[in-house]
Amino acid sequence: MNRRSEPAHRNNRARRAATSLRRLTTALVLRFGAAAVTEAARYLIDRILDQV
Repeated sequence: MNRRSEPAHRNNRARRAATSLRRLTTALVLRFGAAAVTEAARYLIDRILDQV
């Protein structure tokens, strides 16, 4: 194995790990964001129904 391919291989692995990490954090942010929006909508609906 020549020396030049080793850093490229390591860089590729790091890039793949960063991509999977970014995908995971995006999924978590979307999930918590959707939960927060649902909770806010539920709160607003309760407030509106209490006023009627």
